[in-house]
Amino acid sequence: MRRGEKNRTSQREGIAALQGTIMVFLLFSIVSDNFFTVYNISNVLKNSAVLFLVSIGITMAIVIGCNDISAGSVMSVSGIITALLLKNGFGLWTAIAAGLGTGILAGVLNGILIVWFQANFWVATFATYSIAQGAALVMSNGNGIAGFPGAFRFLGTGRLAGIYVIVYLAFFMGAGAWFLMKKTRFGEHIYAVGGSEEIARLCGLSVEKIKFGVFVLSGTLAGAAGILLAAKTNVAMPSGGAGYEFDAIAAAMIGGTSLEGGKGTIQGTAVGVFLITILRNGLTVLGISSVFHYLLIGLIIMGVIILDVTRTRVQERKKGGRRG
Repeated sequence: MRRGEKNRTSQREGIAALQGTIMVFLLFSIVSDNFFTVYNISNVLKNSAVLFLVSIGITMAIVIGCNDISAGSVMSVSGIITALLLKNGFGLWTAIAAGLGTGILAGVLNGILIVWFQANFWVATFATYSIAQGAALVMSNGNGIAGFPGAFRFLGTGRLAGIYVIVYLAFFMGAGAWFLMKKTRFGEHIYAVGGSEEIARLCGLSVEKIKFGVFVLSGTLAGAAGILLAAKTNVAMPSGGAGYEFDAIAAAMIGGTSLEGGKGTIQGTAVGVFLITILRNGLTVLGISSVFHYLLIGLIIMGVIILDVTRTRVQERKKGGRRG
């Protein structure tokens, strides 16, 4: 499928996801008096912000034809390192820089394993996942680190004009990622490599450098998400980011990103993030166990995969028929 066709398909899937999100939102608003309130909607936006950041990096990794399952544990270790420095008297920006640097380092490690050593991206990012998770547990002695300066907590719980600061941060980072993917040559190259590495190389693109750059970006965004998660909850947990990588993959797929690569948008992923967050929030408001949250999201992902595979096969048959 050509890139233009893939983008149009991704946009249609994003619109369908948006329609589904609106329907779910309206459903919860009808069945629960506690859902459609200023307090609850503010919480939905705040919780969406952290997931959105990590989902941006994973979306880029999937578009390029890979994936990054290390993101959740990178969130955890970045939050732990930031927390440790804050608790030991280091300045706010020094601690944040160290947390972001940890994410960058994880991205560099993934890039080296995948690009230089040509490791399978599942194996490489699982190795980084294990290293990051182990480091978080060792540095924290398996315990959460709580109680941060007000300036740090402000990033996660402070408000400007009635809106959480963390929501502004996620919005601006998302806008930057959208611009990168849609309006820059690097973004074009990401789609090109995801569409076909062979053709990208024939066009003179450095596939290895592009992949490396994407994984560094993914690690950086995971680090930022881990820092903001700690600021939001006022505690850094050694397993605080656990599961975020899978929600992020789900959000990207719901928003129209294909696991085959070459197709996906940041705005589509944003819709997927909202759908997952609204589902979790709405089910919690209704008093439904978190066990069913995973079940429902898993069923949604299964449906998205089936639809994606079915659509791809239909399009291939149509193309084969036209050639005949």
